[in-house]
Amino acid sequence: MLERYRMGKLRAISGHMALVALLALSASLIAAGPNEARAQSADVFTIGGIEIDTTGENDLDAKRTGVAEAKAQAFSDLIARLTLEGTQDQLAVPSPDRLEFLIRDVTFDQEKFGGGRYLAELTVRFQPEAVRDLLQREGIAFAETKSRPLAVVPILQQPSGNSVLWGGANPWMAAWVEAPPAQGLVPVLAPIGDLDDIAAIDARMALGGDKGALGAYAGRYEAGGAVVAQAQPSGNGSAMTVSVMVSAPGWDPVSTVLSVQGGTGEEAETIYQRGVAAVIALLEEEWTRANLLRYDRAATVLAIRVPLAGLQDLVAVRGALEGAPPVKRVKLTRVTTGEADMDIEFVGDIYQLQTALVQGGLTLDLSDDATSWLVRRAPGG
Repeated sequence: MLERYRMGKLRAISGHMALVALLALSASLIAAGPNEARAQSADVFTIGGIEIDTTGENDLDAKRTGVAEAKAQAFSDLIARLTLEGTQDQLAVPSPDRLEFLIRDVTFDQEKFGGGRYLAELTVRFQPEAVRDLLQREGIAFAETKSRPLAVVPILQQPSGNSVLWGGANPWMAAWVEAPPAQGLVPVLAPIGDLDDIAAIDARMALGGDKGALGAYAGRYEAGGAVVAQAQPSGNGSAMTVSVMVSAPGWDPVSTVLSVQGGTGEEAETIYQRGVAAVIALLEEEWTRANLLRYDRAATVLAIRVPLAGLQDLVAVRGALEGAPPVKRVKLTRVTTGEADMDIEFVGDIYQLQTALVQGGLTLDLSDDATSWLVRRAPGG
């Protein structure tokens, strides 16, 4: 009887200590302001791989000119990444002095000097808040939610009608493998084409939209989904059509057909490369359009409930919420050992918020009785 009492007392003390720890943590989170270091900012607001090759009266003059041109190019590339095609024409590159206020830091790689010539490769990291403020002042809608990677399934439809994916000559897949990495908000992963790929999916499954097979294939690459890109060259090889369908959360599953034209006497390899670029441009445009944030409209405050399995859930969910681009503020209003209530202030509509949270490993859904919004960590999130 005495031993049972002791064990019960120990359990009570342990549970009490856990509750005290949770309340202490929640108090610190309530007192803390919004986390300024958004999870995706480092990638989204960084432009790398800018090549410089300039000449001047001397090496220093050449470097000064090249770096200034590279910074301006980086700004243009960043605005192109965040806005719809054509929108970037509304915003001129700031003067060098103003541009410096938008830049956090610059790193140099492969620098070479000599004879008044300067060569280097630059990476420019911009200040996220400064860029956001600039775009908001100019009244330009922009997107900064980065899609989880998409694993491409490059299917080639031959003149005979056969669809080739693995195990045969597929110049369409070769074009994807050789393409440079996408620099926008939608990372696209080319296939390896090994036995595991062959086992995961075939052309029939992909064209039929087999979600199980597409999910297994995307899982191989730790991607958020798959993009099926079926290319059909014209009879004389001077052009082709590409059917594009994305299977991933936050994406419209409807297929889109692109027409890719080749130039006079252009080699097939070049046409395939142009096709890859056209697919990537389509994905970027669709994603950006769906996730544009309009800061000229009033923000919305949404009350959410977060089921908790432990302290780690509270920390992880709050961090992911603050890292979502549409979210401006997170306020913790109540916490117990089993759940937490929060108010989140966000820009855009509920669909854009759901899409952004999915990319950060969270789900946002109505409760079964439709009386509250529930935020949970997604499996593997």
